[in-house]
Amino acid sequence: MIVVDGVALQPNLETPPSITSFWCNVIGEWVRLGYTRDFIVLVRESQRIGFPGDTVVALIPDYSYENAESDHIGLQSACDQVNASIFISTLYTYPLKTSSVAMVYSMDEVQEFLPSLAAQEKHNTILAASAFICPSKKVSSDLMRKYPGISSEDIEVIYPGLHSDLMPSPPLKVRKFREEKDLTRPYIIFRAGTGERRKIALFALLDSVSELVSGQVPELVYLSVDGSKVDVPLESVMDLSKPIRSRIHNLRLCSDDLPLLYTGAIGLFEIEPELGMGNYAFEAMRCGCPVIILRESEDHQLRQPTETDPWIEISMQPHVISQTIAQLRDTRYRNTILSRGLDYTKSMTWEQAAKRMWSFLKSKARSLRS
Repeated sequence: MIVVDGVALQPNLETPPSITSFWCNVIGEWVRLGYTRDFIVLVRESQRIGFPGDTVVALIPDYSYENAESDHIGLQSACDQVNASIFISTLYTYPLKTSSVAMVYSMDEVQEFLPSLAAQEKHNTILAASAFICPSKKVSSDLMRKYPGISSEDIEVIYPGLHSDLMPSPPLKVRKFREEKDLTRPYIIFRAGTGERRKIALFALLDSVSELVSGQVPELVYLSVDGSKVDVPLESVMDLSKPIRSRIHNLRLCSDDLPLLYTGAIGLFEIEPELGMGNYAFEAMRCGCPVIILRESEDHQLRQPTETDPWIEISMQPHVISQTIAQLRDTRYRNTILSRGLDYTKSMTWEQAAKRMWSFLKSKARSLRS
């Protein structure tokens, strides 16, 4: 029996929607695939988000970081009652004895969304785990670098699925969307967010357009989606001593509008994303938008897209960014990138993500028994 702690869906923990969405989709697929006899979800008392009707659940007390020790005892009791073979938590919790798998979303979560009190509990969860699931190769590498005793054989990288309705939008709909949003020229996208590095990257993007000839200057869409946090106001990165050559659109869109925006863009620029949980890069690729990763590096060489990594990586230097923007206007080059991105994301379905996680949990449970 696999025991899943649904603690991430406890409202007062304010877990990012990308994580709660991940688990609702994975558990929904497990139910659809007929796995319901082999897993149980522990639901916290205050949880309001439901699972599909056939999901087997058990109600347990709410979690708090201050009472983590008593929670370990309660989780072990729940595992004992169902003779659990393995335990996995949707956030950083663990039982006392039952073998556990830790889902590690990022190595920077304490700065991003976990309160500081959770840092030690996350550390303890990793130390207690027998295996790990990460939403990207970068998170996996960061985990092994911070915890050298963890082997790659004990980590499974499982990218979140993409919804089936994500696809390149028809040209007529894209044209109408651009007219509605007053996007009169070719444009690039930079996703709004938090942190000093994002501020530096946005400054580099604004600076890069000064190196383009007049006819090639794109407009910039500064994008925030649904409830995403923004603490890098555009005013904070504009150098008022220089003329700003690019029109800037500060758009807040719902998820339904994203395919239209992505399909019509020159490219989506991101700063060293972990290409996993809550990242829009794969969604952009699925909608026919090139993805360009900005890295804090003095190496000015471009890493061209490959079949296994279908995005461009460049340093955060204005002249390198401007060269890349100009290169993306080449139709043959652009079509190659788009084709690789679409091929890469075809297999990123929720069914595949759920099956891979199920197979990994089952195999770990068997190996730990033997």
